[in-house]
Amino acid sequence: MLKLVFFFMFSLLVANAKCCGQDSNDASKSSDPFRKTIRPLLERYCAECHAPGDMKDLDFLAAEKRSDIDKFRDIYASVVEQMENQAMPPKDFKQPTDNERRLVTKWIKETLELNPADFDRISAYVVEAFEDKKGNLWFGTASDGAARYDGKSLTYMSTKEGLIGDTVTGIAEDKEGNMWFGTHSGASKYDGKSFTNFSISEGLSGAGCNFLLDRKGIIWAGTDDGVFRFDGLAFSKYAMPAPTEKMLSHKVKNGKVWCLFEDKAGNIWFGLDGRGAFKFDGVSFTHFTKKDGLSSNNVSSIVEDNRRNIWFGCLSSDHPEYVNEGGLIRYDGANFTQFPEVKGLAANDIYSLYTTKAGEIWIGATGVGAYRYDGKVFTLFDKTDRKFWTRHFGVQSILEDRKGTMWFGFSGGLFRFNGISFVNVTKNGHWQKERDL
Repeated sequence: MLKLVFFFMFSLLVANAKCCGQDSNDASKSSDPFRKTIRPLLERYCAECHAPGDMKDLDFLAAEKRSDIDKFRDIYASVVEQMENQAMPPKDFKQPTDNERRLVTKWIKETLELNPADFDRISAYVVEAFEDKKGNLWFGTASDGAARYDGKSLTYMSTKEGLIGDTVTGIAEDKEGNMWFGTHSGASKYDGKSFTNFSISEGLSGAGCNFLLDRKGIIWAGTDDGVFRFDGLAFSKYAMPAPTEKMLSHKVKNGKVWCLFEDKAGNIWFGLDGRGAFKFDGVSFTHFTKKDGLSSNNVSSIVEDNRRNIWFGCLSSDHPEYVNEGGLIRYDGANFTQFPEVKGLAANDIYSLYTTKAGEIWIGATGVGAYRYDGKVFTLFDKTDRKFWTRHFGVQSILEDRKGTMWFGFSGGLFRFNGISFVNVTKNGHWQKERDL
C-alpha cells in the first residue's frame, strides 16, 4: 500500500518543477546526459507513482536551457535527499539500483553545484508537531524519525536509537511523562532512557499510527487498520460501527483512521478515510457523512473552537476514481457550513486544522496557503523565505507552543510563523530569530 505521507508530499514538491540539460536551447542532442540517461531513469521510477495516466504531468522532466535550472535548486535538492535516503520511490513501487540512484543524484549535485546549505532543514517532510510538559518541541518526520528541540539544541531519535520506525506520524505524552511515537511500523514508548515497541504481536497493526490521550488517561491509536486502545500492557482492536451504506470512494485506504480528537464535553471523534466521522459519547456512536453536510467522506482533521463548534478538514477521493471534493466544514451541533467563497477552502484537500489558545482556527489549504480564522474573517498567509519548498503549501502539521510561537510542518520542512510569513527552520539556526520577509 502506497503510503500517502510519501506520495502526497513528494508530489507537491516536484509537480511543476522543470529540468534542463545544457546551455544550448536544443537540449535534445544525443550527447545531453539528461536526455540520454537521467530523464529515462526519472521517467521509469517516477511516472508510475506521479503520472500513471499521462507523462505530461511530469513536466519537471522537460529539458530546457541550462539557465533555467537554478530557479528550482530547492526542488532538486529535495529529489537528491529522497533518492539518497531511499524514501523515493515508495517501497511498494519498483526501485532503482544503487548505481542508478548514484547516477541521478550525482548529475543533479554537479549540475547545480549543490552545497550543504541546500540541505539545511530539519527534515524534508514534517508531518507531526508536539510540545511536551517540559517545553521540549517534538517534530515527526517522514524519514528521519523524531526531532527534539529543547530550546538549545536539536537531537534526533530514529531506528538507530531504538524507535520502531523512522516515519513518525503521531506523538503523545502519557500521564507518567512517557513519550509515545506512532509510525508506519507500529508504536514506541520512550521513558527518557529506552524504547518499548508495540506492533502486531502487541495487538497493534497498520501504518500511519496517530494517538489520542483522553481525559481519563486512556491511550487511543488510529492506523490504516482501524482504532485501537491500550490497556497498559498491549493494544486491542476497538470495534467501530459498520457503514450503513456502501461507501467506496476514499483517499488512501477505506477505513483508515486519519485523526482522533476529544472535545470539551468529553466526546471522542474519529475521522476516517471513506467513512466520514464518528462521535462517541462513551455509550453510543453518531455517524456523519456527506449526506449530513460533510464535503467528503474522507475526514483528515477535527478540532473545536471556543464556541464549541466542531470543524472538519476533508480530502478529495483518489479511489476508485478521482473526485474533486474535500474542504473545510463547521458544525454547530445542528447545521453544517461550508465555505465555497473562500479560495482553497472548498473542493480542496485540508490535511491540518489547529485551534490556538486564543480560540483562532488555523487551516492548511493545500496549494493556497494557511488561513487564520478569528471568528469573523479568514486571513490568508502565503509568503515564505523558501518558496520552492512551500509553494504548493502542503501543510502537514501545526503547533502553538507555550510562548505563543506558531510552528508549521510542511511538505518541504519545518517553518516558523513570524506574524507575517513563514521562515524555514534549519538544523543550525533560525529557531527564534525574527525575520520579516
